[in-house]
Amino acid sequence: MVVQDSLYEQLFPFTTVMKQRMVEHFDGNVLCVDKWCFQIHSGSGSSGVMQATIDGGFIITTGTATNNFSSIHFDCIRQFDPAALVAIFVRKKNTCNTRVMTRMTQSSVGASPCHIGICSSDAACFMTMTTNDGGTTSSTLCETTNNCLITTRMQICCCCATGRINGVLEATHGTNLPTADLAPTFLVQTNNSGSKTAEVHYIEAYNT
Repeated sequence: MVVQDSLYEQLFPFTTVMKQRMVEHFDGNVLCVDKWCFQIHSGSGSSGVMQATIDGGFIITTGTATNNFSSIHFDCIRQFDPAALVAIFVRKKNTCNTRVMTRMTQSSVGASPCHIGICSSDAACFMTMTTNDGGTTSSTLCETTNNCLITTRMQICCCCATGRINGVLEATHGTNLPTADLAPTFLVQTNNSGSKTAEVHYIEAYNT
């Protein structure tokens, strides 16, 4: 039996506790069900599959009725600190009139769960950063482009939350910050009739 030293122990003193971190590249043939739960919240005919392409990624296709939506999430296993975290998503919206949510959230679905998120919605191709403390939502309009890979980065410290899109600071919130432990969620929803698609290629989240 070969004993391998821990790289973390080589870089940090023993008294430094490694903080929670997860990375998902969405490669391979199937979604890792030990980590992720794919859920059809509303609408028959929805699907979620790994793409057989060079770039890979997990693509969600909704049902055809207005407000049909599906998501992948941690099934309410919340491991991330609402006062000290960073979350990075790489995602692509393939259709207009599609709501695409990249969130660190208290629950996978609900009227107003604690969360920080960056959401794209209508045909005009804008995005909104939102934070919610379990009852009240703060939102800031951001600019973006449809039908391309976009990197969103959300960070929360003890007193504020920031949102970046493709490296550019787009929003800062100092109120209505989440108060409960959080977990990553990627959600796709229709804004009108007709099936919609969006895909996620990378998610990273860690406590700071």
